[in-house]
Amino acid sequence: MEGRGEARTRVLALLWHAPQQVIAAGGFRRAFEVLARTPEGFEVVALDDRPTFLGGLGTDRVRVLEFGIPRLLRALEARLFTFERLLEWVVATLAMSWHVLVMRLRGERFEVVYVPSSEQLPALIAGILAGWLFSARLVACNTNIDIFPGHARRLVARMHNTADRVIAISEHLAGELKAYGTRAPIVVNGVGLDVGGIGRARGCGVPEKRYDAVFVGRHDRTKGVFELLDIWGSVVSEREGATLLMIGACAPAVRARLESAILRLGIGGNVVLAGTVPDQEKFEMMSASRVCLFPSRVEEWGIVPQEALACGLPVVAFDLPAYRENISGCPGVFTLPVGDLEGMTRKMVELLGEEDLERFSQTGPEFVSRFGWDGVAEVEFEILAGAGPT
Repeated sequence: MEGRGEARTRVLALLWHAPQQVIAAGGFRRAFEVLARTPEGFEVVALDDRPTFLGGLGTDRVRVLEFGIPRLLRALEARLFTFERLLEWVVATLAMSWHVLVMRLRGERFEVVYVPSSEQLPALIAGILAGWLFSARLVACNTNIDIFPGHARRLVARMHNTADRVIAISEHLAGELKAYGTRAPIVVNGVGLDVGGIGRARGCGVPEKRYDAVFVGRHDRTKGVFELLDIWGSVVSEREGATLLMIGACAPAVRARLESAILRLGIGGNVVLAGTVPDQEKFEMMSASRVCLFPSRVEEWGIVPQEALACGLPVVAFDLPAYRENISGCPGVFTLPVGDLEGMTRKMVELLGEEDLERFSQTGPEFVSRFGWDGVAEVEFEILAGAGPT
């Protein structure tokens, strides 16, 4: 997209993320990759809480401003997670709104207000305010409506009606937003994949396999982490010594429940809780696994299965609508009806019993090579410019 002389489209991007220093969710990865590809003709001011996950963008077209969350507040997370998170949302909304107001009083102008993960309510609420204060177009990208309880989804979906354009990352999500009450124009623009980075992490040839299965994702009930442990307990009963690696953000209360479940199932020596790790290390650990076991129920795109395929792993997952849009045709993907834990167990035991899992080392990477961030970013900025698909 060509710039016009010195004229630039100024974009105010509003973000909030949980307190970690590595990207721990697909929506944040998408925001990072899109902003890293900000084209000529755009100037982005991104407001994010400290420490920002936008470090290392590698472009001078994005300026990041950080706002702080009181340490005393975040110290409550270990013992009062839900209370702390709700209170942090309130504080973050006020902090972002204050920064937006100060920018307006200083005479700054923005043609577009962009909320890259509009399921994060502090960013969406501040974005609505910013759109009004700057008389700017509001573009909200929603990556998941299912993180909210059923009764709250209508409210969140209807909040998107203040936007001039809503981006959904899949046709399924677009349908959900409409069903819950979003009437603003919705356009679908998916998610990419850093195939090159994954290839570099894999190195040459098939890496040494240290884990039998890997799970990557936020550790909570919607991602199926407790069902995951039940499945793994059944797998271990048939394959003693099988090891499951779990990578991802985990609230202290959830970790305590996971450790209790691991103890109850007697699989303490069969599960590794790695927490959040940088991408390079994550891809290396995934490549050192044999199968990706991913019993999540709430995917609107499914970047983890795609990353696993790029690492040369077969994937065992529930049959979700989003997967039918992108990966169901891959021979390395094995889907079971949602909730079929016995079927997942059987498929895992079957795959781990095979001697030629290496056959997926090429089929998966070849299949997902079609997904790239460049195309996603190009469409995103066309939408921000007021063009793009309708």
